[in-house]
Amino acid sequence: MPADATPPSTPAEGATYQDVLTRLTTVSTRMSDILRTLGIGTVVFCWGLFTADKGLAQEVASRHRLWILITAAIAIMGLLCDLLQAVVAYWVANRLRRDMERKNVAKAPYPYQSTLYRSQTFFFATKAILMPIATASIVALLFVMVCRA
Repeated sequence: MPADATPPSTPAEGATYQDVLTRLTTVSTRMSDILRTLGIGTVVFCWGLFTADKGLAQEVASRHRLWILITAAIAIMGLLCDLLQAVVAYWVANRLRRDMERKNVAKAPYPYQSTLYRSQTFFFATKAILMPIATASIVALLFVMVCRA
């Protein structure tokens, strides 16, 4: 650590606003990565069941077709929310950049009250709900497969 750098504050000392922003960025990025992996894995697993041509997987797919379809649809909706969150974040930043260029300013506040800005949180929260639901549904289906095998 450079001599002029201050060490990060300990939890007992509290956190600065910048500490909180850094933590939020780190945590939300990590959550998004995990949720995206869960969503893609769920869709791939469902696709594997649908395309199975023999054995237990084919039997499960024929018996639980609707369950698998709904699970895949939930995961796809979660992935769509992930994409929409990224698209909206781009729009918000690009709109702010254009506004700053038009006004010729070096600093401007984000439009926290705008529907577009707030929709980022909606899409993040929605994917954080949908992806685990889809994954839990697959785990429940696996449990049913094992119990009936």
